[in-house]
Amino acid sequence: MSNYTSPIANDSLVHYSNDPALVKKCDPSPATLLDWEKELLVFANAERVASFDSEKMSWASYELPRENRSPPDYTRTEGYVPPLCPHIVNPRRTRVECEMVVRGSDGLFFFQAPHDGGCAFIVPIPPSSNFEPCSHVNNPQCVFDEYLARARTEADESLISLILDAQEDGIFDVFSQLHPAYDHPGRPLPVLATYNPNGISQDRINSHKFYKSSGIGRALGALCSDTGLSSALLDKLVNISHQCPGCECHYSPNGFFGHLDHGRCMNTPSYLLVKEITVLMPCQLVAVSCDKMRELTHSPPIDSAITRAFWEWNSCLGIPADVWTVITTSVSQCPICNMMRIFPAAKLHKCGLASGSSAGGTESESEDETVDEGETEV
Repeated sequence: MSNYTSPIANDSLVHYSNDPALVKKCDPSPATLLDWEKELLVFANAERVASFDSEKMSWASYELPRENRSPPDYTRTEGYVPPLCPHIVNPRRTRVECEMVVRGSDGLFFFQAPHDGGCAFIVPIPPSSNFEPCSHVNNPQCVFDEYLARARTEADESLISLILDAQEDGIFDVFSQLHPAYDHPGRPLPVLATYNPNGISQDRINSHKFYKSSGIGRALGALCSDTGLSSALLDKLVNISHQCPGCECHYSPNGFFGHLDHGRCMNTPSYLLVKEITVLMPCQLVAVSCDKMRELTHSPPIDSAITRAFWEWNSCLGIPADVWTVITTSVSQCPICNMMRIFPAAKLHKCGLASGSSAGGTESESEDETVDEGETEV
């Protein structure tokens, strides 16, 4: 429970103001908001939805509508009362602007209050593993036939171990060319064959949504182009990847929730029920979907097998574990601008050097500080 006290708590009359600066001045301190964010993480990690209780000055469990409705239809439930964000404790804010509304799409839904263009507190709405499929989805069409679906679960463990061991030893930091996916002539990497721009990947590109305009999509575009991405942001992308226990493939947050249908994996012919769904931490969703990423402009991405594999990771298709290991280590850091790029983009980078440190490399302190500020702003 927080010891927060409103700056105008003793005023006998509270007058709402349209002056944004005056309103924000009465918000809780950044330290208090950070404490409440940590409390929210406890609920999120326990797969529980929460609403802020202004009387107890802490988060409390929130019960979703009992009717089997999709999140956008919650407001149609009789007697529906939306959850509240912590800014409700600010006397200069109205209840309406602190009432959380359902946002999101393609299977990824969350609660967020509308004030200030979108409250920094995000409450994920987890898919329910007890939700039975509706009649019109009893026989979904799996994108992959039984053979391909099984093959996607049989990752090349020896390749994964080889790459991770070499990366841990710092080999790729000095010799990027030794990476199996560096694209040596006559030695293509088999696990990337299906992502070749000249192969069958084009059919998948034309048939599925890849969330390219999302914050994650913009970041991937930068990573796969001459623009590059900071190692701190690349680490964020790697850390938010989620592996489905059904198809055993890796997905971005959008892709993970997008590939589920009422809690079942649509990329398995048997339509497996995903019983254990880890809710993504709100701070991770905020950090990766922040305005800095959404507004990021970059050069056109290099069309390569690595690029296309990243696009499929950020879609409802997902990618096998060995492919995920390959592409997240197929990057190099320019020693001049310190930005990370996939190998094909690094080779064409204007600084002229393709080799450098891998994603584990360091960068300037100023960039680290910028990222840290973006994480803690609430």
